Parts: sequence; C-alpha cells; structure tokens
Amino acid sequence: MSEPEKALSDFVATLTYDAVPEVARETVRRAFLDTVGVTLAGALTDATRDGVRGQRNRRRDRGRRDHPGCRD
Repeated sequence: MSEPEKALSDFVATLTYDAVPEVARETVRRAFLDTVGVTLAGALTDATRDGVRGQRNRRRDRGRRDHPGCRD
C-alpha cells in the first residue's frame, strides 16, 4: 500500500463519530435523506417502469433470470 493510501486508511480506521464536526454530520444526513427522497420519487415515474420492463425483456430474451425477484 502506498503512503497516501496507508495514511488515509489509518485515519479512517481510527476516526470516531465524536471527532467528526457537527456541520459535517448534518451535511451527510441531509445528503442521505435527499438521496433517499429522489430515489423514492424516481421509482414511481413512467421512465423507471419502462426501464424495469425493458430490463426484464432483455433478460427473458437471453433465456435467464439474473435476479430471483425478476418476473417475466
């Protein structure tokens, strides 16, 4: 492992929650909630349904089911 990688891995391995500034924790919370929100909103769009349907058709055309939840 190179010196920069080792320094970063040591920093991350020893980092504690209390050592992270509150402003950084709040930024991560907001970003996470934003990601969840747009994912949920996007999951209900026609484009998403069309994409899922197209993926299912491609899998069916190849004669296999890559995911146990994939229904033809």
